Amino acid sequence: MAVNNIFSGFPGVFRGELFDKLLDHSDFRIERIVLNSSSSDEAQWLRRKRAQWLMLVQGFVVLESDNERAIEVKAGDYLLLEANSKHRLRWKCPDDETILLSVQF
Repeated sequence: MAVNNIFSGFPGVFRGELFDKLLDHSDFRIERIVLNSSSSDEAQWLRRKRAQWLMLVQGFVVLESDNERAIEVKAGDYLLLEANSKHRLRWKCPDDETILLSVQF
């Protein structure tokens, strides 16, 4: 049995965003998403075929969806993005790494 840590195991240097599959199963996928200081604000619109449960582990972001106003999300907050919903990162804290946990199902 291996023990891993959500806060470690990043590559030494990376630009922008890092998507790290923690578990990939036929029914769901768990990913760690890390945004560093060079990640751009106002990212492109995304649309996933699967529903996505997101929890902000570290940092502060503002998410925007096509049918709602911008939502401020702080560490410990979580939300559900319905399948095929359009969403994007509108803003993130520029000084710190931002870590999200994503469960897609």
